[in-house]
Amino acid sequence: MIDGRGWTWPAGNAILCRVLPVIAQPSRARSGEAQILAKHSTSRVWVTAMRRLRVVEAMLALAAAALKLRLVPFRVVAARLGTVSSSIAAPRVDAVRPPVHPAIARVRAAMASAERRLELRDCCLIMALAAGAMLRRRGVASVLHLGVAKSATGFEGHAWLEADGRMVCGGRVAARFTPIARIVSERRPA
Repeated sequence: MIDGRGWTWPAGNAILCRVLPVIAQPSRARSGEAQILAKHSTSRVWVTAMRRLRVVEAMLALAAAALKLRLVPFRVVAARLGTVSSSIAAPRVDAVRPPVHPAIARVRAAMASAERRLELRDCCLIMALAAGAMLRRRGVASVLHLGVAKSATGFEGHAWLEADGRMVCGGRVAARFTPIARIVSERRPA
C-alpha cells in the first residue's frame, strides 16, 4: 500500500498506513485527504483507548466498592455518600431518552461492559456504588435508590443509580421494587 508520500506499507496495516506517516513527518504531508484520514484514525484509536480505560476504571471501582462494603458498615458508607432520605418516590426508568451529560452515558457503558466481562450477578449495590464513585469523580450528581419487593422466598432488595433523571445502572428491574430510601450525592467540581 502506498501513501501520499510514496511510502510503502504492508496492506494489512491500514491504521498504520494512515497514522504513522503523519506522526513521523506531519509537515511533509502532500495530501489533505491523508491528513484527514490519519486524524480520524488517530481519534478512533484514542476513543477506543479511552473506552478501555473507563472499563478498567469501572472494574477497579467495583472492586473498591465490594471491599468497602465488606470492611465498613453500610450506615457509615451511606453517610459518606451524601444525604440519606426515606422519601418514597416512584422509580423513573428512562432507558429510551439519551443522557444529558456525556459522562453519564460513558459511565453507563463502562459499567455494562465491566459487568459483562466480570460476569457479575446480583451485585446491584456494588455496581451502584461504583458507578456513583465514577460520576462523582466527573463532577456529576447522582441519586442511589434502595428498594424492596416481595418474592416467593420473602423479600428481595435492589439498588439502582440515577443521574440527571436517567438510570445509570440497575434500571431494568427497578420498576418492580418499592423505593424505601434515597441517598443523594451532590455535584462536585470536576
